[in-house]
Amino acid sequence: MLLPPKTKFKRRSTHHACWMGRMIRGLWDVGTVLQRTMGLWESSTQHAARTAPPAHYFIMKVHSLFAGRLCAVIFHLALPSALSACILFNKELFFMRIPLEDSLKLEKLKAKVRHKVEFLRKGHGVKLGCTSAPPVPGYVEDDQQLCPCNSEWNSWLEPEAGEYKALLLKILAANPAPDPSNFAKLDADKLWVWGGPTPYWGGSMADDTLVRGAEYFAAENVVYVYGPTSEKMLSLHSKFKRVLCQINANCRTPGALEGGSEEENAELLSKLSLQYPNIVGAMCDDVTVSSTDRVDPEAFEKRYAALKKHNANLKMYGVIYAHELYKDFSQILPYLDIINLWFWDMDQILQYDEFIELTQQKFPGKPIISGIFLHEYGVTDSGNSPELLAYQLDRAREYISRGIVEGVILLGDREIKKWPAVAQSVRQYLQKQA
Repeated sequence: MLLPPKTKFKRRSTHHACWMGRMIRGLWDVGTVLQRTMGLWESSTQHAARTAPPAHYFIMKVHSLFAGRLCAVIFHLALPSALSACILFNKELFFMRIPLEDSLKLEKLKAKVRHKVEFLRKGHGVKLGCTSAPPVPGYVEDDQQLCPCNSEWNSWLEPEAGEYKALLLKILAANPAPDPSNFAKLDADKLWVWGGPTPYWGGSMADDTLVRGAEYFAAENVVYVYGPTSEKMLSLHSKFKRVLCQINANCRTPGALEGGSEEENAELLSKLSLQYPNIVGAMCDDVTVSSTDRVDPEAFEKRYAALKKHNANLKMYGVIYAHELYKDFSQILPYLDIINLWFWDMDQILQYDEFIELTQQKFPGKPIISGIFLHEYGVTDSGNSPELLAYQLDRAREYISRGIVEGVILLGDREIKKWPAVAQSVRQYLQKQA
């Protein structure tokens, strides 16, 4: 559900600014007073030293000079760095402001779209994710292992889906975000593509589906999921700079674990990472969705120990959805190294900043990598909005600049053929980003 609009952030930022200003002024004044006090003490000490025996004079002279100048170094050399840190900390973040009336309208429209989606799904047997844009006349599919999709879906969702998206774009237009030209660029090092052979969600069972997806977006890093953890598949992805591999059972292609447990899969990946040095970690997909209010640590602890068994440098990534952030994750904190945050509902993208802040509260000190759904699953089960995706990418770039987010993961390979216009808009954004 869309969170209520927040209006406290500017007031809080103003309060912080005043508090920071007083603190900095106070530090400067204290430094000046102490420097002057130490200067007087230095003079009196030097006067006493002149009347002391020669052996003591040298010691007292050095001590007085050192003590008197040390204060100036501490306060007046270190203070500019502290000031810069305070300014960076206090620099006002952009928070989307959603009028209460629009928020209420959005909830109503969202419910209408979801009701229609369920009606159509039951009436036509359309499975989650198995929808696509109508093919271009004359198009001939070259992937014979591609799962079939319903290309009439978007037309069936009208007018409800159109009204829902129109309100989202109206809210977006009323909240112009900061100029992204000073933000970090999403270069190949910060860009990942998610995918792998799957018979679900309109995907493909072709072994190289992720390879082709990453090449389309010019990404050097991939998240290999769904398929088996085998030398054949890891060799196929050895051309990439960095690879994450799925180790848990959720969403896996049937038979991918080959009868083994998640713990055994994690240890296998740990061993294979010594043979394939571009493997930098493991991904656990939908790893907390079955939990209610508190996430139990047992399975996390076992997977984590197995992953580190042969290669302690491997990182454990875990998928967390924005709508899950009410849960208690405290007991699994030692067993997740990096949080992969996803927005299941399209409208949640509008509150990207607030969800990042909440993720930091729930996972203190953990790096975040931002997931980008090209297919929107939570409301329309359709292609995502190019405008909202551009906004999400802009916000991710600012947080990369701040060292809070470390990159983005595009999901992914199967969306290129399902929603070619959406995929093209993301590729053009990456090529032309400000």
